[in-house]
Amino acid sequence: MNTTFIEGNTSNLKMNEKGNFISFSLAENISFKNKDDQKVTETHWYNVIAYNGTAKFIERNIVQGDKVLIQGRLTTSSYEKDGQKVSTVQIVANDVRVTSRKQQ
Repeated sequence: MNTTFIEGNTSNLKMNEKGNFISFSLAENISFKNKDDQKVTETHWYNVIAYNGTAKFIERNIVQGDKVLIQGRLTTSSYEKDGQKVSTVQIVANDVRVTSRKQQ
């Protein structure tokens, strides 16, 4: 079973012209203590895509900076850039829920 859950803040929401596909970035902040017992926060970025009804829900209800919980599956793809093969991992969102709104 290929299922993942991730929560983070949305960025760069882009809907295609037909309105059946949206892509965006998701920033997940992870905090931990380093070996010197100091708190460190790292931001991990994920590429997310959604289709059809999920894409339309995101376009209507989510703005950049909203914190969302995504349930989806991981996919991989590759392309060539400057003669080098580049591989990427992205999340295909099946369900998206707003957990908190961007603060104004």
